[in-house]
Amino acid sequence: DRVGQALFPLESGDEQRIGAMLRTTVLAESNVLADAHAAARVRELALPIVDQRSRAAIEYTFDLLDDESVNAFALLGGHVFVDRGLLVLCTDDAALQFVLAHEIAHVDLEHCNRGFNYAEHARKTLGDVDASLLIVAARLLGAGHTKELEFEADRWAYRALRKAGRTHEEACRGMDLLVRYEALHAVPPHDSRESGAPNDEVARELDQHFRSHPPAVERLMRLQVLKDERPR
Repeated sequence: DRVGQALFPLESGDEQRIGAMLRTTVLAESNVLADAHAAARVRELALPIVDQRSRAAIEYTFDLLDDESVNAFALLGGHVFVDRGLLVLCTDDAALQFVLAHEIAHVDLEHCNRGFNYAEHARKTLGDVDASLLIVAARLLGAGHTKELEFEADRWAYRALRKAGRTHEEACRGMDLLVRYEALHAVPPHDSRESGAPNDEVARELDQHFRSHPPAVERLMRLQVLKDERPR
């Protein structure tokens, strides 16, 4: 996949165009949470993390979804979505900031571009296949990122929080919370929808997104070994 990314890199303009299209799709298929206080909290916590991004051309958006799931996810182009259930669980700002940083990492490290480079290359070569990009998005979101990409995003997030002034304990608080959550709650069954439309497939596969993450206890153990690193 890294070879494919190198052979057919996704240009910044294409990334932003596709990301904007997918954001529109997600918002159309979701209930948006109208909570000005929560939105301000998310933006305030995200700002010192976004300021550390390596790709300055990417402008981030943060949308809140009125869903009880303990979920967050990011789309290429800098679009981050946070479910109400996660906001309720993360009463601690450091915990929520880690989750936001993890999703920002997926964008900044170009994990979210995975697969779209092939689809965009096909669109430019063969003509208008924008609808198929929605299906690609659905399959990628359903499959999630590989374990190594998840660990890489965790490390990026941890280091970003440390650089932003968080202690080691604070930088690990989000993952510690997820460890306790996983221990107490079984993952609920996803909502199966009988439709083959691209938009419906995106919405259905979003329900599966967080099920692909490695166990939180394993992720926390990997963060603990970073304790003696100097923030830089």
